[in-house]
Amino acid sequence: MDFIGERYYKLNKILLNSLGLWPSNCKTRPIKLELILCSIILLPFLFVQLCVLITSEYNLELTLNVLSHMLPTFIYVVKYYAYYFNANKIKIMMDEIRNDWNALNDKKEIEILEKYTHKMNIYTISLTLFMCVCMIIFIFIEYLPIILDIVVPLNETRPRSMHVIAEYFVNFEKYFLLMLLHEIVATTIGIITIVATGTITLAYAEHSCGMLKIVSFRIHHAFEKNTMLRHSSPQSERIICDRISRAVDLHRKSLKFIENIVSTFTISYSILICVGVASLSINLYRLLLPSTLKNIKDLFTTVMLVIGHFIYMFIANYMGQKITDHNVDIFNTTCNVSWYIAPLSSQKILLFVMQGTIKDFRLVLARMFVASLEGFSMLFTKSMSYVTAIYSLQ
Repeated sequence: MDFIGERYYKLNKILLNSLGLWPSNCKTRPIKLELILCSIILLPFLFVQLCVLITSEYNLELTLNVLSHMLPTFIYVVKYYAYYFNANKIKIMMDEIRNDWNALNDKKEIEILEKYTHKMNIYTISLTLFMCVCMIIFIFIEYLPIILDIVVPLNETRPRSMHVIAEYFVNFEKYFLLMLLHEIVATTIGIITIVATGTITLAYAEHSCGMLKIVSFRIHHAFEKNTMLRHSSPQSERIICDRISRAVDLHRKSLKFIENIVSTFTISYSILICVGVASLSINLYRLLLPSTLKNIKDLFTTVMLVIGHFIYMFIANYMGQKITDHNVDIFNTTCNVSWYIAPLSSQKILLFVMQGTIKDFRLVLARMFVASLEGFSMLFTKSMSYVTAIYSLQ
């Protein structure tokens, strides 16, 4: 990466590099070792939770407790491998972002893109800080009994327990610290995966919005009054045609970039929608029925999981809505400019923009879900209906 806006992507690069997912480095030997290490931690963590369901007698409360953490772990795994196996496509998208920045030479256009990229950077910093605070509190709560045994010892050792229900098939008391360490490291890797992959996708979406905004700016700029007053001259006509052509090319390129994002992650995100709704429903159920929460640790993690699900679902759907709105804004800009007094050749070129924006452009995953605020509302409604269904099983 080598462009003006590179500094805004530094935190994204740090987060993805910590997992071996930064696309430029994914195929190097150290990063492959990092992949193996993350796999050795995440996959067994998912397996030991699954073992509880296999080895234990069926019980609805136990099943819900296990699934409330096993489903988020499954989401971590899907997200991690979705980005690793699509590293080449992600690298191409990063290269396109760099090329877009380098292709801009108008100061106002650079300011527009910088504004959107800066906004993305603020989101990334905020989500990263939220992640750090949650992980610090979670780790503190997990180690609290051990800390209290050292600071304020009792006649007997305080009860030891892991928040995540898992079956390791070993002596619990003897290997408790190792199992607890595995839980904390796996959870940390999983949450970093969600934040790292989610914020880089957010970066792609904000970049797309910025480019679409530049298209609107170019169309509006093409029909400036000082140019329109001299539209009858051949030179003026060439200027207008050139400006509109540049806007049409950028619009087509921006839509292709958005389509590449959707096609790259359509399978993984379709899986995540189904699993995410199930996970949110179970954790909402546990939160709405305090009797299923045994202690403050359960309450804290359940609240954080519910908040995390809502934040992720809302941001993903909000960005889908934002891209749609920016595309509609191009159509509105095209209709509002004084295109009818422009040279005929310019009007014909402008039709390409109108044809591309008059269509209902939406982010559709697997032909079944539209990323939008309406889509977020639908997911929330589905989750609440599943909560009611689980309650009826009691």
